[in-house]
Parts: sequence; structure tokens; C-alpha cells
Amino acid sequence: MRHATAILLAFCLVSALPASAETPETARPDEATAETTRADEATAETTRRDETVVEWKKPVAYTLGGMGIQFVTLIATRQADDDPSFGNFKSAFSGGPRRDDDSVLYNFVLHPLWGSETYLRAREANMGMLGSFGFSLGASVTWEYLIESWTEHPSSQDLIFTTGIGWMLGELRYRLKQGGDDETRWWVDPIHTGLEHWGIGVRQTRAGRKQPTLEFSMQF
Repeated sequence: MRHATAILLAFCLVSALPASAETPETARPDEATAETTRADEATAETTRRDETVVEWKKPVAYTLGGMGIQFVTLIATRQADDDPSFGNFKSAFSGGPRRDDDSVLYNFVLHPLWGSETYLRAREANMGMLGSFGFSLGASVTWEYLIESWTEHPSSQDLIFTTGIGWMLGELRYRLKQGGDDETRWWVDPIHTGLEHWGIGVRQTRAGRKQPTLEFSMQF
């Protein structure tokens, strides 16, 4: 009888404990869930931050590099109107831009394609549509007045159509890249995608010497 009374008393005491008093084992799943939630929130915050931060260095370096290659090509292939001179550069700032006699290929195909290239680089750097348009226009003005002006007078067609048509092509390419798969990048943005797959590094030989390496990978 005393054993039964003791058991009944213990049962009453246990039943009287607060319902919120959980053992460490039952609290662990809630802690794991909270930790997972915090990790997801941190990842989402990082993603939002990456989508709003303007990465201006990459489009600037890409554009200046492209302009340098184009200018050297113009001189090497003698497609420029004149040899580089300070006189040409100085006259570029007098009288305003002029109409050139370039072919349809240059004025309505190659220049708009370059405009779409600079627009796309800015668009992918989180500059937005308006900012990317401004960046592309600024690149066109820089080319006409600060680079190509050493060999020929700024062109009115180039200033209008490079960005005027280029931004529409660039926005189309941007949306195709955003909605397409990895293979889509190759035909929508071949130059930039190809550059992304060139790996430049340094390796050490068996003799202990360091040598630069240049590798190309097709994998994304």
C-alpha cells in the first residue's frame, strides 16, 4: 500500500510540472530549425546585397581594353582616315561632330554591336537600364572624342547609332542570358563568355621555378 501511495504521489508531482519544461532532446529540433532559418536569411541578405552593389571596375576595364584593341587595329590595318596627331585631336573639339562616309556595315552593324557590348557589361554590373544606357553613351563619347579623334573627326552617326541601337540589342542580350541556360551564354555573349573561361595562373616546375599558365575550360 505504501508503495502504491509513493507511486501515485510521484505521478502527481510529474503531472504538476509546467508543460513548457522540455528536455534538451526535444528542444534540439527547434534550435536546428532556428539555425537553418538564420542561415537562409543571411544568404538572402547577401544575395540582395550582391544584386544592388554596382561593380563598376569590370565594365570599365573591359570597355577600355576593347577600345585599346580597336584603336591599334585601326592603325595597324590603315583603316583610319589619318595618322595619329595632336592636330586631329585638337580639331575634334571644334565645329561639332560631322557625318562620315563609312559603310552601312560600320555605322549600322559594328558600332551598334559595340554599343550593346558596353551596355551589357554595365547591365550585368547592376547599373540598371538607365545607368547602363548612360555608361554606353559615355563610352561612345570617350571613343569618339578621346581615342579615335587622334586619327579622325568625331562622327555624328557613330554617336547616335552606337548607343541608340546598341542599348536595345544589349537589353535583349541581357534578358536572353538571364532566362537561358549555360550554353546560351556562348552565342548571346561569346566574347565575354570566352574570356571568363580563360584561366591565368602560376605553377611551379619540378626544378622549383614558377611559370605563368594560360588555360581554357569549357565547363561552367
